[in-house]
Amino acid sequence: MTTRPNEYDIFGITHQTGLTGKVVFHTHIQYEIFVLHSGNVKYFLGNRIAELEPGDIIVMDGTVMHRPFIEGDARAYDRSIVQFSKHWLLPALKAMKLEKLLLPFEEEHFQVIRTESNEVLADIMGHIESIAVLFQSAKETYAEERMMLHVMQLLLTLSQLKTKEAISFSDEVDERYEYVQQTIRFVENHYQEKLTLADVADELNMSKSYLVHLFKNLTGSTIMEYIMNYRLKQAMHQLQLFPELTNQEVGSRCGFENASHFSRFFKQTTGVTPRDFRKLNTMKTSEQD
Repeated sequence: MTTRPNEYDIFGITHQTGLTGKVVFHTHIQYEIFVLHSGNVKYFLGNRIAELEPGDIIVMDGTVMHRPFIEGDARAYDRSIVQFSKHWLLPALKAMKLEKLLLPFEEEHFQVIRTESNEVLADIMGHIESIAVLFQSAKETYAEERMMLHVMQLLLTLSQLKTKEAISFSDEVDERYEYVQQTIRFVENHYQEKLTLADVADELNMSKSYLVHLFKNLTGSTIMEYIMNYRLKQAMHQLQLFPELTNQEVGSRCGFENASHFSRFFKQTTGVTPRDFRKLNTMKTSEQD
């Protein structure tokens, strides 16, 4: 079941059992809480790979390039996701002096938490289920305020788990994944330049055809798709952080060929133009000041 408001995408909650479609690297502007219930899953977060176990939770800034990689039977993959806009929750957090609950999203960008206690996991899922019920009845009196309270309680619970139950990312990974990580790191360091597949393959000292096949097979995305989406992620940040830059300057700084290519790709991918994205986020930010 997936639910989203029609007015503006401030909130989403999804529960999915099994996997039938293609999963690729992607980004979104919402913060995300991901809970794995079952399945053999490696999760790509930026240029890191986390080996997950059922009960693990990822807290992430959605603008980090991410995707799950399901090994074995995809029908065993079972997870819940909560997505919310910072601008939706921030006024309530400020009123209660709890802004620090957003630090994992804003400063660390992502963290993985292992819930070894069934009681703690049940508490977390209780909040998520309450959020889902309230979201379905969003027109009821105080439904949105109650949703906010459950999201804050969820964040409070996760913040208490951070120091003692956080898990580290595997530094010893299959050689194939290491090639993927090297590819991603190279893109992150050179996305502003004109990149070709030959450039990436030469950097890794690999056959271009083998690297293309390997990256696609392990990530679900082509290398060029990853490059373009990473450029988009950087452009989204710069549109918000540097109001003195024109849209054309942002596109150029992020490696897009020209202004029209930047605007067209941005609109096709996000549904809004760079100008409208900047205007919307500037408006939301000013409303919270």
